[in-house]
Amino acid sequence: MSRFAGLVSTLLLASLLNSGCVKTPPIVAANAGLASCRGIVDGTGQPSSVAIRWHQPTDVRERRSLDAWCRAAGPQVVIAAPATGDDASSMRDDLVVIDWNAHVGGGDLNGLIDALRRGDITGGEPVQHFVVLLQEVFRAGASVPARFTGAGFADRIEEHPATGERRDIVATAEALGLALYYAPSMRNGAGAYDGIAEDRGNAILSTMPLSDFSTIELPFERQRRVGITATVNGVDATGTPWQLRVGSAHLDATGGAKRLRLFAEGLRARQAKNLIDTLGSEIPTVLGSDLNTWWAGPAEPAYRQLRQFFSQTDPSPPRTTLRAGRILDYLFYRLPPTWRGESRRLDDRFGSDHFPLIGRVHVTHH
Repeated sequence: MSRFAGLVSTLLLASLLNSGCVKTPPIVAANAGLASCRGIVDGTGQPSSVAIRWHQPTDVRERRSLDAWCRAAGPQVVIAAPATGDDASSMRDDLVVIDWNAHVGGGDLNGLIDALRRGDITGGEPVQHFVVLLQEVFRAGASVPARFTGAGFADRIEEHPATGERRDIVATAEALGLALYYAPSMRNGAGAYDGIAEDRGNAILSTMPLSDFSTIELPFERQRRVGITATVNGVDATGTPWQLRVGSAHLDATGGAKRLRLFAEGLRARQAKNLIDTLGSEIPTVLGSDLNTWWAGPAEPAYRQLRQFFSQTDPSPPRTTLRAGRILDYLFYRLPPTWRGESRRLDDRFGSDHFPLIGRVHVTHH
């Protein structure tokens, strides 16, 4: 190929990528630079051999912005198996799922899970097996770069639960003996505070082993946002194996300057469509989300798109999940015809500014 022909091919490909006509395949990230959010470590901060599928928008300019924010955050964390050594093949016909925005340390995650295990929030029924889908959790310590270049960070949020103990997501998972998948969306503040840097993002906690990890970088405008997914497996009472993909997503609250900050409905709709296009429909899926639909709640296009795609979502009208009657948080279900998903809002915020949602997936093969 001549130099001119090669240049033409390169320019044509860049044009197609920017137009969105070409869907790029996922990148498989494995220990890809521990000093950025594409690295992967275990609960002790050591490099992990786990592979994660990494999905990015096709727009080259958006990817440059996402990369700048990525460099300011630390690596992803995977603790694939719970400390209890739970057997993935043990028989169960349902799974409890919680979705919650934990307010960057303000939410008492330990208290919520203790209440779940005791049965305080399930009508007196203690819950043994569950998955918690989280937004706005934080990770602190040496895994987060002490220094970075560029402007890819968010203003620091430092909330404390009523107990007074602010514990990061990795320490929480280890204390509770749960499997963990954590992917930072952004650095939490420009510097290190008391010598400790932080990032914040989404997480999945589980009493069951996690596998098949994916990170979905959403279209960028104001802040870097990601969705994450993992898979849990079980066997129902008939001995039939089942598989469920679980995910957590957090959309932008406001737009950039070109949208006058407030008008971000179109951006959230674009981020929701990106999630739908990336997830596909082959695997039963539960998605916990803070859609930031503060402007119009379930009337926003982002909710309507996801509700249509996740067609087995509980039809009950969503309840207020934030102050002033706003509805931001949702549990979505896309399940086989014989399965059923249900959800409701809890009445205790457990220290966060958001109410948790609790759901249950009923697995049947007959």
